Amino acid sequence: MKTMLFCDMIAFFTLAGLLFAVGLTCKLSRSRTVRRAVTIGGTVLIVCVIAVQLFLNAIAFGIIGLVPDRR
Repeated sequence: MKTMLFCDMIAFFTLAGLLFAVGLTCKLSRSRTVRRAVTIGGTVLIVCVIAVQLFLNAIAFGIIGLVPDRR
C-alpha cells in the first residue's frame, strides 16, 4: 500500500506540473497554433496520467485482477 501512495503522489505532482505548464504556456505564448498544440498535448497527457493511475489503483484495491482459470 505504501507503493501505491508513492505512485499517487508522483501522479499528483505530475498532474500539477502539467497543469502549470499548460497554463503558463497559454498565457505567455502569442501564437495561436502553439497555444492550441500545447493545450491539446497537455490535455492528452493529463487524461492518460489519470487513466493509468485509476487503472493501477483498481488493481491495488482488488477491483480488477487475474481472470480465474475455468478448465
